[in-house]
Amino acid sequence: MKNKGFIYGIIFGFVLIPILDELTNLIVSLFELPKATITKKILKENKIIADLQKATEKVDDSVAIGFQYTPPDDDWDDEE
Repeated sequence: MKNKGFIYGIIFGFVLIPILDELTNLIVSLFELPKATITKKILKENKIIADLQKATEKVDDSVAIGFQYTPPDDDWDDEE
């Protein structure tokens, strides 16, 4: 009688636990689908906004918000 319980335990451990693990992974991935569709909608709207901004104003790719690159002058040196 004890041998049957041991065999059932081994079958449960090697067969049923991996199956249950994959089923939970499938359920979790199904919960991720709505997030993906929302992200796609947001990306489409962001592209539309970027296109509208490009059409209305000149976009300079070398300047970040709040920062501007000015090349150093060769007239003076800080090393002296």
